[in-house]
Amino acid sequence: MTNAMTEPSKAPVHRFTETRLAVEDFIADEAAHLDAWDLNGWVTLFTTDCVYEVTPTGVANPFALDPDTTMFLIADDRERLEQRVIRLNKTSAHVEYPKSLTRHLYTNVRILSDNGTEVVATANCLVFRTKNRTTSHYPGTIRYVLVRDGDSFLIRSKRVALDLEALIPQGKVSIIL
Repeated sequence: MTNAMTEPSKAPVHRFTETRLAVEDFIADEAAHLDAWDLNGWVTLFTTDCVYEVTPTGVANPFALDPDTTMFLIADDRERLEQRVIRLNKTSAHVEYPKSLTRHLYTNVRILSDNGTEVVATANCLVFRTKNRTTSHYPGTIRYVLVRDGDSFLIRSKRVALDLEALIPQGKVSIIL
């Protein structure tokens, strides 16, 4: 008699399993940078030709939107991303001084494609921001385009689609999602 609880599964290993685990580790490292407010370290996770985008809320298919024809909440290239980090690190950034407490939770990582050089993955996210005795939450989905960099990755594209009909009660996105 076999015990299903102790017997290893005989199911075939999914071809993206190793990649998914590596991507999960990378995303966990990204979250650690953000939660520690190590924005200088976080920006080094991006390629020089990167984009960081937060789509508008309340749209049907946020991953099909074009930032050239649609007003995004954030649509940064590498230069604008570096400037955002510089601003958020200044004490004159009143909206984030003192800095908010954040907790970035990423889960349900799925590998959509892997051509050996570039990996497209999605992850569900829930980001908590606590400031002035108020906690806001930002649930959504992130689509990453990652390029292999040795044993790790760099982010070529990070698009965040918030599962919100509007930025209410948050009213703003002053943190990095």
